[in-house]
Amino acid sequence: MTEAIIDTDILSFYFKGDSNEVAEFGDYLKEFDRINISIITFSEILGGLKHKKADRQIQEFEEFISNNNIIHISEDSARICADVYADLKQRGITSGTSDIAYCWHCNRQ
Repeated sequence: MTEAIIDTDILSFYFKGDSNEVAEFGDYLKEFDRINISIITFSEILGGLKHKKADRQIQEFEEFISNNNIIHISEDSARICADVYADLKQRGITSGTSDIAYCWHCNRQ
């Protein structure tokens, strides 16, 4: 298994108790003691919970994050992301720009 950055969708499914994601997290955490999320995922999850005024879930999320890693994306990462995005788009391959930046950053570590 390779260390990864967990995106917003996967983390949301995990927090909702999706049995597949809970099992995958369990397997992942047997090999790695922490998960990685981007600062953008942190913002998206927290913003969604604040929008719902889900105070208990906000507290649980904050506690969860304190035991894991938040990856910050640098200007260099953003430039490389732009290059990869442009190359893929020119070849007819589409992907979210944020996902490209996360993948590049995680592979560099």
